[in-house]
Amino acid sequence: MLLNSDFFKFVIKREWTKTGFLVKLAIIRQMKLTQNDISEVCMGIEAHITELRDKHKTLDLKIQKERSHPNIDSIKITELKRQKLHIKEQITKLSEQTN
Repeated sequence: MLLNSDFFKFVIKREWTKTGFLVKLAIIRQMKLTQNDISEVCMGIEAHITELRDKHKTLDLKIQKERSHPNIDSIKITELKRQKLHIKEQITKLSEQTN
């Protein structure tokens, strides 16, 4: 049984980390989630984290490539770094949800 997609979206949107323990427990009970369902969500989050890590590495390579050009575009490098930081923040928040 695939989890209710609304629940998965709720978790991915980082609302889960903002929610207190008792509210989480009420949500789990209301949705009649089993341990398997919860594990499935965690696996989905871990897959999403893996995708984000791949994007993070790709951005790192792009930054290195930009720096190697004779005419360094500092604006482009700054934008790539901003994107990389945003992805790192997403990875951190999602990692906290699976622990």
